[in-house]
Amino acid sequence: MSSFPEIVNQERGRYLLVVVSTALLQAIAAAFAAVATRDVFSVFLEPTGLLPLRELLVLAGSGIVIALGRVGQATVAERLGQSFAGDLRERLFCHLSRMPRTAVQNQRRGGLSLRFVGDLSAIRGWAGDALPKAIAAGCVLPAACAAGFLLHPMIGSLMAGSLAVGLAALALTARQMRPLHRALRRQRARLSADMSERAPQAPDLRLIGRFDRERARLRVRTRSLTEAATARRRAGAIMRAVPDIVSAAVAAGILAVSLTLDFPASLAAGGLAAAAILVAPLRDLAGIWDRYSAFHVARAKCIRLFQRPTLPFPCSGEAVPRVTFCGVSHGPLRSIDRTIDPGSTLIVQGPYGAGKSTFLRLAAGHESPESGMVKIGDGAATQMATSVGVCLIDQYTPILSGSLRRCLTLGAAKRPSDKRIQKVAEQVGLGALLTRSGGLDAHIAEFGRNLSDGERWRVLIGRALLSQAQIILLDCPDRGLDREALGALYDILFQSNRTVLMALGNLEGAVFCKDIPVLDLWSPATPEV
Repeated sequence: MSSFPEIVNQERGRYLLVVVSTALLQAIAAAFAAVATRDVFSVFLEPTGLLPLRELLVLAGSGIVIALGRVGQATVAERLGQSFAGDLRERLFCHLSRMPRTAVQNQRRGGLSLRFVGDLSAIRGWAGDALPKAIAAGCVLPAACAAGFLLHPMIGSLMAGSLAVGLAALALTARQMRPLHRALRRQRARLSADMSERAPQAPDLRLIGRFDRERARLRVRTRSLTEAATARRRAGAIMRAVPDIVSAAVAAGILAVSLTLDFPASLAAGGLAAAAILVAPLRDLAGIWDRYSAFHVARAKCIRLFQRPTLPFPCSGEAVPRVTFCGVSHGPLRSIDRTIDPGSTLIVQGPYGAGKSTFLRLAAGHESPESGMVKIGDGAATQMATSVGVCLIDQYTPILSGSLRRCLTLGAAKRPSDKRIQKVAEQVGLGALLTRSGGLDAHIAEFGRNLSDGERWRVLIGRALLSQAQIILLDCPDRGLDREALGALYDILFQSNRTVLMALGNLEGAVFCKDIPVLDLWSPATPEV
């Protein structure tokens, strides 16, 4: 089972070390700036006729160090956040690739999209922005208080006490952030799921008279999202108001103490400079908790996905595999016993819902049977399918956006020559598409939307032939191809010396498959044929 990555590994540990170092430099520079401010103001009160050049240089140098430190910290922090989010993105993708196919298909696309976009953005924001700022605040705030004590114990005590009160106020207001982020993410997930499902079908929804209802649903979702986002924004604004109140209270306290105890004006100015250092880190802390709340909710969703069961990891297998069903029951299938020898062909027939697609998914290792065992060679199909090369072609087989060349060679470990690709494309009946669209450079839309059903099937079968797959599984190609095309493609497949398992929903398809073994799922009990 995959797991949520640790924030600190060898690479990110170096990034964090740089963040800590720059934060310490900023803290030291801020303390020097406060003391230098006091010394410069003392010259105003007791003019000597000379510029306090050293103090001015310290003040200017402190500003440069702080500025450069922030630039360096922001750069390294972004690398830290991207590294952490990239690690998590890869783990999520690998975990999904090892989940049963039906389990992935049961996930709403909008929810998965939010997991890879919104949740990862929240996680990157925590690792790449909030965490470095928390480290910087942990260095700068004590340094500011230390500078106050260096100026005068009363000023330091006032700053430390105000800081403690401010942190307590932040902690109290922060308690409401996590449930607000949870509610906001829930509304985002619902809206994302609805739109990813309905937006591509908007013309069809209008055609069947559902447009007004779906628009009303969208408005309701939008209002709910607006309310949740407004509540979260309001709470964040309240948190960010706390540092302003604290800084104003500290400034007023320093002035009051200075007037009461008759402090020199230079000392009061230095105290105000030290107090000003508190403002930015305190504001960062308010935003940090906001980010952490979003991170906590996103992390919980990712961990929940990681907890979904996966299939065994692939291992090496035989060069020429045999496919064996040993007492397999799964879904509508009951007690299937069947052996398919290497290089042979098996037709699986039956009505819709009889288990033809289930049979192929089990052979592809996309599912584990409820009972019994499906083997490829000497190992379980879930372990061996990737290593021996299994190509499953059905309505869910992906066609990614790109050239026709890319679509045809998507399953090939090494891209064949254009001559070989062209020959296979013409073999499977794509000659007209090549002529019409400009050859192998023709653009194919995502999911093959600019192809007919027949062209889509031809592309996928061409991909199977160009791949190194030793087992080809076809789920009801008779739904997308006419009789002539079916006959031609069957001849190509059956002469390819590969193991072919084909599910047919139409009994008439068997006329092209004479003398080929058939597994009949039309009867309640599946006989051995």
